Amino acid sequence: MGLDFNSYDDQRVLIQFSNIVDIEAVCDFEGNFDSSCGFANEAEYAHEKITGFIDLLNSKIDGHLEQNILLANTSDIFKYKDGLQTFLQQTNLTTHTFVVLTKDIPLEVLDQTFLGMSDYCFTAHIILNANHIITQSYCEGEYDTGWFSHDQQDCYINTWCRDHYPAPIESAQTMLNTVSEDSKYSDHSLEFETLKSNNLNSTVRKFRISAGFYGGELTIGIINQSFADYMANSEYSLEEIIRSFENGQKLPNVPLIRDEFCHWDECDDVIHIHAPYADSSFTVTEIDAAENDLLTQEKYAKCVKTYYLDGSNLDHIKNTPVLVCHTAEKGTIVSWYLELHDEDFDASLINYSQIQTNMGNFIDKVWYGSTELEENRNDTWTVSNSFNATIAYINLEAYQKSRNSGE
Repeated sequence: MGLDFNSYDDQRVLIQFSNIVDIEAVCDFEGNFDSSCGFANEAEYAHEKITGFIDLLNSKIDGHLEQNILLANTSDIFKYKDGLQTFLQQTNLTTHTFVVLTKDIPLEVLDQTFLGMSDYCFTAHIILNANHIITQSYCEGEYDTGWFSHDQQDCYINTWCRDHYPAPIESAQTMLNTVSEDSKYSDHSLEFETLKSNNLNSTVRKFRISAGFYGGELTIGIINQSFADYMANSEYSLEEIIRSFENGQKLPNVPLIRDEFCHWDECDDVIHIHAPYADSSFTVTEIDAAENDLLTQEKYAKCVKTYYLDGSNLDHIKNTPVLVCHTAEKGTIVSWYLELHDEDFDASLINYSQIQTNMGNFIDKVWYGSTELEENRNDTWTVSNSFNATIAYINLEAYQKSRNSGE
């Protein structure tokens, strides 16, 4: 027998959903819309995702969803369906969807309901009160990072939502609390007065730029040719051999990885980085003087340079054997800060370079126009998912020449 949602007490509960629309799913590697995906454009894809999500949620909770469903970007608010098409035409498709439940559904029931929405990936912010916002991410019926999946840790209450998925929560709360279900909305956008930037009367505006949610640590180091040859027919896995050397218990008949090898992350004489994957979109957040989040938008940037540390540009005479190690991680890896004087932020001016490796492409440097942005790791926090290692050959001379020349 299914749950009887009618048995729960009447109460309005506001929930914010983020990341329902994954535009990367209908874009090619360079971030351009892929016309072979089955949709006419990005807005049509987003329309189907949002509509399907809300209809499914409403059916799963037996219709206990208010008619007042709001869609928001960083400056405008739209009523669902009446303003959905207008919203999709005017925004960058980074959608925050606010719904109001009419029943006080227990958190564990909501959690199981969201897990059952296995056709979608999304983040739910359950707004219990002004100081209590529970955050959990889901993807295709499984947990991602969040409150339920991490033993209800305090770091997933309120702070997570505001720091990593900033959105106009207070404005939506106020808007939803001051309109009744039969209130009429105009088709045009309603501005969030409470989201007006505190920097508008200042000559300096500050922005924090971050890239994606996935990436990790990568090291590449030169190894002995004898070890590379041995690994072609080794009875041990590369990970087993690495751990044996790290533990001081070298396996029999295994040649030295290199003359001095203590730990994988010290085998890094070619490169050692901790960076997001280069297929990430960029999140740009305007911040005030105290670094509180104000306005947020998500943008794709242009890659202006690729440095090759994989099998590209191999020269059979100059090939160098290397050990490539990578810890796949999720979280906030690095941010870049930008100050603008008496001008608006122009997302088209974000460019980046990337490093192409056997473990994926990683962001190298980021520019705003011609200005290289300095990395900031004060906000760094990550969770490691896996460790991977491989033996590869690179054209080290070509890489170094490309780096030195800046070509």
